[in-house]
Amino acid sequence: MKIRLYSLILLMFCFFKTYSIENYKEFEDSYVQINAKNLKDDFFMVKFDSETENVYIGLNTFFYFLELYTLDINLKEKKVYGNINKKNIKVYFDDEESFVMDGELYVNIKVLEKKLLFKESFFDYSALKLNVEPNFILPYEERERAKVERLRLDTRKVEDEKKIDFEIPRKLATPGLFKIDYSKSNVEESEYQIKYEYSSQLLYGELYLSGEIKPEHKIDYGNLTYSDIIEDNDLVVGNFSLIAPSFFGVDTKVLGVSFENKDTYMTRDSGITIIKGQAKNAETIELYRNSFLVDYIKPYSENFEFRIDDGVFNSDYTLKIYYENGEIEERKVYSLSDSDLLKKGKSRFTFQGGKGDETHENQYIGRAFYGVTDNLTLGLGGMNLNSISGNQYKILESDVLLRTGNKNFPMIINYKNYYDYKSKENSYELSVDQKLFSYNLKFIENSFSETIAEQSEIKKYNSISLGKSFNRNFFEIGVERILKTEEKFGEDKEENIYGLWDSSVFNPVYTSLKIEKNINGSREDVGFKPSLSYSNGSVSILLEADISKDDGKRRYDQEYFLRINHKKENIFKEILFADVGAEIKYSNETKKFTYGLSFNIELDDIIYMKLPSTTTFDEDKNRKTQTGLEVSKIIDLSNPKRKIKKNISLNSSWIHGKVFLDKNGNGVYDEGETPLENVKVMVDNKHFYSDKNGEYVAEGFYSNEVVVLDIDRKTLDPMLKNSRDSLKIKTRRSSGAKIDIPVEVVSLVMGNIWQTEDFSEKEFIRSISMTTILLEKDGKVVKTIDPEFDGMFFFEDVTPGEYIIKFEYIGEENIGFSQNMIPVNVTLENPEEGGYFEGIDTKLIRNQENISEKKDKGSEITDDIFNF
Repeated sequence: MKIRLYSLILLMFCFFKTYSIENYKEFEDSYVQINAKNLKDDFFMVKFDSETENVYIGLNTFFYFLELYTLDINLKEKKVYGNINKKNIKVYFDDEESFVMDGELYVNIKVLEKKLLFKESFFDYSALKLNVEPNFILPYEERERAKVERLRLDTRKVEDEKKIDFEIPRKLATPGLFKIDYSKSNVEESEYQIKYEYSSQLLYGELYLSGEIKPEHKIDYGNLTYSDIIEDNDLVVGNFSLIAPSFFGVDTKVLGVSFENKDTYMTRDSGITIIKGQAKNAETIELYRNSFLVDYIKPYSENFEFRIDDGVFNSDYTLKIYYENGEIEERKVYSLSDSDLLKKGKSRFTFQGGKGDETHENQYIGRAFYGVTDNLTLGLGGMNLNSISGNQYKILESDVLLRTGNKNFPMIINYKNYYDYKSKENSYELSVDQKLFSYNLKFIENSFSETIAEQSEIKKYNSISLGKSFNRNFFEIGVERILKTEEKFGEDKEENIYGLWDSSVFNPVYTSLKIEKNINGSREDVGFKPSLSYSNGSVSILLEADISKDDGKRRYDQEYFLRINHKKENIFKEILFADVGAEIKYSNETKKFTYGLSFNIELDDIIYMKLPSTTTFDEDKNRKTQTGLEVSKIIDLSNPKRKIKKNISLNSSWIHGKVFLDKNGNGVYDEGETPLENVKVMVDNKHFYSDKNGEYVAEGFYSNEVVVLDIDRKTLDPMLKNSRDSLKIKTRRSSGAKIDIPVEVVSLVMGNIWQTEDFSEKEFIRSISMTTILLEKDGKVVKTIDPEFDGMFFFEDVTPGEYIIKFEYIGEENIGFSQNMIPVNVTLENPEEGGYFEGIDTKLIRNQENISEKKDKGSEITDDIFNF
């Protein structure tokens, strides 16, 4: 009986092991982004089996993408043979891992690691990305190595990534920018406000002040900031936001000194996610969870806060901030409970201290972290805090961040302990993140002291959740337990189990569903929260529902919410703008709608004016309309005549100058040279145009980051280019810089490498792929290019002068050219017009003494990668 059973198992194993792919004609054609080291193709076609979620790649196309011209394919035998980096390759693919269709051999990407010298191949379903990591040197890397060797001999070599062409210097004092603002919340009432803002450089730092003139004179907010004074930490003297765990309940607006680097952070208090940060002059801020839009706000000040009570624990959050001047910023939200994992020997110190704005009590926080090893970070800190409710905390904080496990099963353990040596009480936060292949397991536990529990009404909280991204979907299941304080709830213990599904299958429309059930004792509460979101940069739509049934009820309570926000859009010549928003709510208890409409009109020219209008309708259809008015003007005190046409942040920087045709090539605007009008000047993702005098002003950059200044060549004559190419400029808050942009005349130099009888067509293409062409001037390489597969080459943007074109073969065979060096004299008949220089030709040849006889491949049926 056992022998029969073993035979049956063996037979079944053999059956499942040797099945062939029969339904491959039903596989979907999917276009994905493929990445192999520095090679990338955004529209690479693969075959996708939706039932098994296997991905199949066509080897002809794949080898062409990698430039592997030394491999051949035999379709009949499903065989790949040839060599890679002098290693002979001869592999066969089985029927269960490959199929032939339309003259192409498709193989499962999982076999690349086993049979074709690849370290790893991974397909990300949610992002439609295919990443492959070869275990060999690609042809483009060989070319790059040759280029690097030449650059090492060139004394002019500069590390471009570290190079900064111009830095706005820190100064003792500058006149700065001043903004006056008049506003009325309701034009039908007499009350109004007059506010002001001022920013400048002072004592080599950045000064910012804001206050009120009417109805009373006061300074609301002010500080002196030294940005990135030590690595990415800012030193702030004045007003700042205290970064402390929210369960302490302290006043976070503090006047004092701060040395910290977080501008956006997140805390989780018993299932509620709190996200705080600062963003000056933000028009709209959107919050995304796993690419799903979950909320958006229109902040009324530079400080903003989101409170997400969705009970989701295993997800990452990002912010998309739309500024009033059109700039868009994306921020990753960092958890306050997470310490930075430091490398061995690295350290970090933070300090914040001062008086609270509301309590007028002292608030102090200090922390130090040290990387003991590459996988272990220890931290120690102290806090002296006073809560709004009157509690005083003297806390000794200790931190442990530990990373364990291998590549497939990494684990991060984060433990924070808070010991109150005044009351002799202890609290702690523990989080454990475990990676299980493509699954994420997360455990959270918070335990609070009696003093904190009395204030926050939570004694203990823990949760465990499991999440996974799956073919543009994200699934998460979890269980949470909340022990509430005895004074108010007795021994009330709340336990919930939930499941979450986020989907981007219908991108840019995202769908989500959360199902939650209370499992505490005899209670049978259950809730459903479906939602749908859409965002395309100008319109955001959120449709949500809350469907729940409490224990003992026969029917479900239902509430539906619809929020629509159309962001600010240009109506007339980037001067007149408008945005509109709507909110609608429906409840099945009242069977009535409540809704509101908002509409803003903005005039953003020499003077900024805004007319916000809001109309609301309650359940009885009673209407309430309120229209406000805001008028403001920004003045550059260093140049009051300068027209600031945008409602920029006063903490921003600006760049101005002239775009001109540099006829003598000295890079300086001289009398008689031609200013260029309507040239698009680009600074990162923003653009500005030069006027009839060639003058441009690029403004509204919010941080002390390095920006790239360039011009859009589409707005120039094709034979003109920026003489300096792009410039990397380190900006400085509340400061400007004058940078002229010279434009020069350029020409096009073209030629061909011709095939000779020494080479077959395939051998010629293979040899051309290992050829580099150099353009030299005065003995120095000024440009390096690779020829096209047919041998054609061209050098663009060549300025007048005498050059030498050199042809180099970087392979190991003895292959050369009929002319290795060709002189070219680029001269212009008209100094304001470029020219075309053609006929720079040579031939690819093989030295006769090293020509080897070609191997006779017999009658073997092959299908090489070009189907010749």
